[in-house]
Formats: sequence, C-alpha cells, structure tokens
Amino acid sequence: MNRRSGASERLRRLVVIVLGCAACGGSSVPEQTYAVLIRATDTDGEPLEGLRVTLAGRELGVTASTGTFGLQMTGAEGQRVELDARCPEGFSGPRERAILFLRQVSSLDPHAPVQSELLLSCQATHRYAAVVVNTGQSGIPIMLRDQELARTTTQGTAHVVLKEATGSSFRLTLDTKTQADLRPKSPSRIFEVGDQDDFVIWDQPFEKEKPKPVPKPKPKPKPPPPYELFNAK
Repeated sequence: MNRRSGASERLRRLVVIVLGCAACGGSSVPEQTYAVLIRATDTDGEPLEGLRVTLAGRELGVTASTGTFGLQMTGAEGQRVELDARCPEGFSGPRERAILFLRQVSSLDPHAPVQSELLLSCQATHRYAAVVVNTGQSGIPIMLRDQELARTTTQGTAHVVLKEATGSSFRLTLDTKTQADLRPKSPSRIFEVGDQDDFVIWDQPFEKEKPKPVPKPKPKPKPPPPYELFNAK
C-alpha cells in the first residue's frame, strides 16, 4: 500500500512538472520600448552626415551634422534586429553589418543618456593627395595624363593637389622637352592613393649636360712647291 501511494505521488509530481514546462513554453516575452542611437563616422573618425537607416523598406532616420540620430524601437529584450544602412554620396559601406540587439541600458550617471548605440563607419570613395615638387630648376611643367597641372617657380618648386579614387594610383611627369640639356630627361613617379588624405614631397634633382667640345678643324696641308724644269746642258 505504501509502495502504491509513493508511486502515485511521483507520477503526480511528474505531471505537474510537464504541465508547468508546457505553460512556460507557451508564454510570450513581453515587448518593451528601447532608446537607440545611430552613430556614423568616416574612416578618420569624424562625424558623418547623411547616412540613411531603413528597416523592412521603411526609413528610420538620417544622421545629422553630428553624425547621429535617435529613435525608439519596440521588441523583446535581447531581440536581434537587422537594419539596412546606406552611406551618403561619396562614401562606400558601411564597413560593419547594421545589426542591433535590443537591450535596456542603465547608467550610474543620472544625467547620462540611457540608450543602446550602433556605430557604423563609411569609407570615402576619393581622397586628396598633395604633392610638393622640388627640382632646383625653374619653368618645368608638371604633367598628369598629358595635361599641365603646374610649373616650377624660380626657386624650382611647385605643388599640386589631386582628388583621386581610393586605392588607385596616378603618375606625374616633369616635362623637360623645352630644356633639353637637363638630365634625367622627363622623369616620372607613380603615387598610390590610400584610404587617408596624404601629403608627399618629391625631390627630383637635375643636372645640366655639359656641351660636347667642338673639335677644332685640322689645318689643311700646304700644297707642295711647284716643280721647276731645268734644261740639261
């Protein structure tokens, strides 16, 4: 009798546990409202204006001159939200996936904003390259793709500033056609465009070719004296 009652009690407890688990599985996690800050920067870490964020085709906001905008999102704690982000014109990316996890944030500072933050960065499609040329010779044109960009001053210096595609390269040539005695003849140099604005100094010394000495003309040989004919006696 005691064994039967013990077995019945264990069965009752098992049913309670199973029903309790089923009830837990059927319950839904309550939704909450979350404050979210979207922050956009360029690769220099500067605030980036004009990054657009959408969710399921609906625009959520665009970053201002501060590189930020705030919004409210509703969902469950820890919920994963995948957003679509588009960098402004002149930039590619963003380099990170626009994925946000909804979490309630607390702070010990009562004046600090309590919000989740999503940081996105965009890369500029073009960069500025400044090249300072020092030749020691005046009047030398600096050529790019058969076009003159600048000409060296009386001090033999010049500078050019170019906006080129990130990851590309360009070739500058010092055209010496009008100064044929300069060596080397029309030297050129290739410059690489990285993911940052750059400043380069190009020191290109020249030497003037010494004119070849003109050989002196050989004196003409003197003609032999005329022969005189004598009559033999």
